[in-house]
Amino acid sequence: MATLNVRTDQAKETALKALAGEHRTRSEAVRYALLRTYRELLLEQAEVTNNRATATP
Repeated sequence: MATLNVRTDQAKETALKALAGEHRTRSEAVRYALLRTYRELLLEQAEVTNNRATATP
């Protein structure tokens, strides 16, 4: 498994603390955010593909 270093600012630290909460580590919070964002991207791409497929020529 690879390691990733990320520079944070105050806004990112605030978001990271909110995501980590009481039940996640900072690493788990970053993994969660990464996978959730990737899922959203895949869903957006599927919607675009679906719209193209159902568009009237």
